[in-house]
Amino acid sequence: MISDVDEALRNLILDSLTVSRQNVDIKYDLPSRDWASRLNRPTIDLFLFDIRENLRLRGAEQYRQVPRKDGTVEIHRNPVRIDLRYLLSAWTKDPEDEHLLLSDTLMTLLRNPVIPEKYCSQQMKEQQFQVILDAAVYQPEHGPTEKVTEIWGVIGNDIHAGFIVTVTITVDPFEPRIERQVSSLERNVGQINPDGGEIVRDENEEKKYDEGLTLVTKKYDPSTITVVLVERNEELSVDSEYRVKLPTLPEGKYHLNVMFRGKILKRQVISIPADDKTVVL
Repeated sequence: MISDVDEALRNLILDSLTVSRQNVDIKYDLPSRDWASRLNRPTIDLFLFDIRENLRLRGAEQYRQVPRKDGTVEIHRNPVRIDLRYLLSAWTKDPEDEHLLLSDTLMTLLRNPVIPEKYCSQQMKEQQFQVILDAAVYQPEHGPTEKVTEIWGVIGNDIHAGFIVTVTITVDPFEPRIERQVSSLERNVGQINPDGGEIVRDENEEKKYDEGLTLVTKKYDPSTITVVLVERNEELSVDSEYRVKLPTLPEGKYHLNVMFRGKILKRQVISIPADDKTVVL
């Protein structure tokens, strides 16, 4: 994947230059003093110096569930968004030529908030999200890899004009897990028997259950429907798979109002624990 990004950046930059692409090299080397002394052609260097997860794009939910017809569910770990950070610099014998290369490159990257599809490999095109491209955007300064002026000291060269290019890719190294769907959970409260390790249940303790229901409809989008538990006057959300998670409830009968944009579509009586876990609209 990283080599695909390297090639995409190479072609994107070379296509934007005001000079012939035949007269400019694109390198990915550590721009050390010794390396720079051996250059004999105008060169744009893209040195990959940092790879890290983009935590801002992680999201609150780390897993998603896909129900299957056999009563099981596929549990998928969300893909990881990874930032690849490059130090871009231009190298010529004339500073004016360097500035020209830097200007051409910077303008091109700023015009493209994502890498255009025509430069993406098949693997990049198949990612869940577009490949984000940021130029001259800097992280809060917490160490040498955050301070551009100090990167050159770590590299072992005099400070040189350049800027940071950040490419955000999506990687999915996780295999889905197959689990049985949990539609009802019984909770019991009691004390541990010190002799046998079993729970000694309080006969007066009321059993409580965690239940889930599924709405069945071809007419309504789940984003337009809400469910109200009448006994608690509590609004329950409906997810993209038309599933409704009920609060923990003791055994008994309850009333649900299924609402469409503030109007009652259906009133439904349910039993806890529930035998029928569907509500047909």
